[in-house]
Amino acid sequence: MASLTQIFSYIHSLSLFIFSLMKALISASAWVLAMTLFVSTVLQAQVAISPMPVQALSTDSPTYQVAQQALTAAISGDTETLEGLLHPDFVAYGADTDSLDREGYVNLWKGYHAGAHDLGISQGQMFAVDTEAIPSIGSAAMFWGLAQWTPNEAPQPVYAWTHMVIGISEGKVRLLYNFQDQLAVMMQAGFTLVPPGGNDSGK
Repeated sequence: MASLTQIFSYIHSLSLFIFSLMKALISASAWVLAMTLFVSTVLQAQVAISPMPVQALSTDSPTYQVAQQALTAAISGDTETLEGLLHPDFVAYGADTDSLDREGYVNLWKGYHAGAHDLGISQGQMFAVDTEAIPSIGSAAMFWGLAQWTPNEAPQPVYAWTHMVIGISEGKVRLLYNFQDQLAVMMQAGFTLVPPGGNDSGK
C-alpha cells in the first residue's frame, strides 16, 4: 500500500501536469485569437483598399447623355446651354479654386474662352461610378481625356490630362470634381522646376 507521502507526491505531480496543460491551452487559445484578429484586420484592409470596379458607361445612359452634353457645351463655349444643364444647387471643386456655384462655373468657362481658342478634348471616355457614398447624387460619370487649348498669343497649343467626376441629380449636373495635370501645363507654358535652394533661370 502506498504511503501518504507517495500519495501527496502523486497528487502534486498530477496538479503540476494539469496546470501545465491549462497554460498550454490558454497560450494556444491566445495565439488562435491573435491570428484571428490579425487575419480579420488584413481582410478588412484589403476590402478597404480594393479598387472600385470600372465599367464603361453606355452612350444610351441618361447619365452619359447629360454629362456629355454639359461637357460639349462647356468646351464649345455654349455657356447658355451649359447653365441650363447645371442643377440650381450645383457646386464644382477643382485645383483652380475651392468651390464654385453654377454662376461661378459658367463664368469660369467664359474666361477660358476669352483667354484661349481651339479648346478640345481627345481620347476621352466616360465610366460608371458607384454613388452610394453620395446620397444627394442619383448617378455619376467619371470622365478622363486629353484636353488641349491654345492660349491667346501663344505659339502652340497646351495639352493636359483631365479627370472629372460628374454627379447627376434630377436630370442635371449637380456635383463636379475636376482635376488636371497642372504641372504639365506650367512646363508647356515655359516654367521650369527648381529644387529647393537651386538656381532658377528667372522663369
